Amino acid sequence: MTNNIKVYRNLTINIMENTVKLIFKPINSSSNIYQVLSEIEDVYKDKQEPMPKLTVSENYSSTPITSSLILEATNPIQLNKIFRTIKDGITEPIEQVKKDVVYKEIITCDPIYTEVIGKSSNKHNKIWMVCVSISDNILNLIQNKTSIQTIEILINQLPAIYLHNLLSSHCQIHGTRYIHQQKVKFLKELLKEKNLKQSGRKQELIDRLHNVGINICPEPDRVIRCGKNIVIANDIRSNITGQDKPYVGFSMIKDSIKSAFEWVMMEGPICNSKCQNMCFIINEIVLYKEPIHHGPTQIIPMVRQAMLATIRGSKPRLMEPYYICNITCPVSQKGKISTLLANKEYDFIEEKEKFNYHWIEYSIKIKISVKQTLDFDTKFDDHIEITYKLSDWKMLDSDPLDLDSDSGKIVSQVRVDNGWDI
Repeated sequence: MTNNIKVYRNLTINIMENTVKLIFKPINSSSNIYQVLSEIEDVYKDKQEPMPKLTVSENYSSTPITSSLILEATNPIQLNKIFRTIKDGITEPIEQVKKDVVYKEIITCDPIYTEVIGKSSNKHNKIWMVCVSISDNILNLIQNKTSIQTIEILINQLPAIYLHNLLSSHCQIHGTRYIHQQKVKFLKELLKEKNLKQSGRKQELIDRLHNVGINICPEPDRVIRCGKNIVIANDIRSNITGQDKPYVGFSMIKDSIKSAFEWVMMEGPICNSKCQNMCFIINEIVLYKEPIHHGPTQIIPMVRQAMLATIRGSKPRLMEPYYICNITCPVSQKGKISTLLANKEYDFIEEKEKFNYHWIEYSIKIKISVKQTLDFDTKFDDHIEITYKLSDWKMLDSDPLDLDSDSGKIVSQVRVDNGWDI
């Protein structure tokens, strides 16, 4: 038998993240928005280029219902280029509505957490979980680690208040040996159900299950990853039909939990943005004894609602992207650039002049928020070169759930643009 290769999802995020978006719609209000989307797909299919990220937004609060498309890109230059390509490539006339920033959602660390209970619609299944903030340093430490290695790292890195969620008192006393014994016990139970030999080392038990077509490996079963976010299941309190069977409850619905988790992380509860640096700890899972009562239609909504509730109760905040902006032009245009930047808040990085063939070139490098660069292309001349590089994401201090705060006004506008209730 060939060696089994375990592949773990990489937590590294591509630096080419979408930071800006453009909302546009057909000029003719009676046009079908999905027909426009189909034309755009044909344009990029003919060009043999990857399709840009487009989202359909339908506002049901207006009469008649209005529809628009939201285009996302990595910087304003790419955004304008894609929009021109779309506008010239389709037959339906379109118009730009507005440009805006793509935000991210995070939670802030709180010394006292609140456990959330989720229930399925049939009331037969329950889940208990909490959500804590997890730093990039910890994410780098657990990158490409197995389940048990991830648990051990988190126990050493997370605040002490969260430790009992990962290991019970027995686990804290006996350590990894106790966890290993629980895994072997779980494997032997599966072998017993199949009337197979139950003696041997843990890897031998796993190989024996693989030989009969049961591709089970208990180590990664406790951890689910999605970008810069992670879900961890408590191995002691997870149970089914009231019996203490480690891993069984979580393993039976792992795919449903993963689907709900990825859904929430891609469409956060505040303004439908991506989430990051979140660690969900599942303390307990109770499932009904009949499998038909804990299928995806019951589990996915239950887990999603519980995750949304934990995020809202963990002091959520918005993250705003910042660019390293490099502006290059002839030295004669230096005064114009200084005037355009006079009313903007930015961090100065570098300024220099150098001789370039027959003229002197002036360049300035600054760190500036993406929101302040949305109108750069309309104010600068064509011979002024601008390049953008994503620097980092900064947290907005105000509460997005308070509609009177700065973040609350951003959330309100985003939800209005997408046709959602405020």
